[in-house]
Amino acid sequence: IGTHIIPAKINKMKVKNCTQVFSHTEGVILHHVAEWDTGDRYNLPTESKYTADLILFLDKLFDSLNCDVLRRSGVLEASL
Repeated sequence: IGTHIIPAKINKMKVKNCTQVFSHTEGVILHHVAEWDTGDRYNLPTESKYTADLILFLDKLFDSLNCDVLRRSGVLEASL
């Protein structure tokens, strides 16, 4: 009782699976597959590109939140 209210009883969240799903590789693959025309009914909807863009954004966001330096050369690769 109280596992959702008392801070000491709240389980730690594991973001490992989330960061693996929202990875740069997955976003790029989904973006490319969404553009394929297989010539049959198994095509992904073109709206899948928006999901790919969201995955790529979340990957960059996770990278920026998990860094330990103030400045790096890449976009969103440093603390905000």
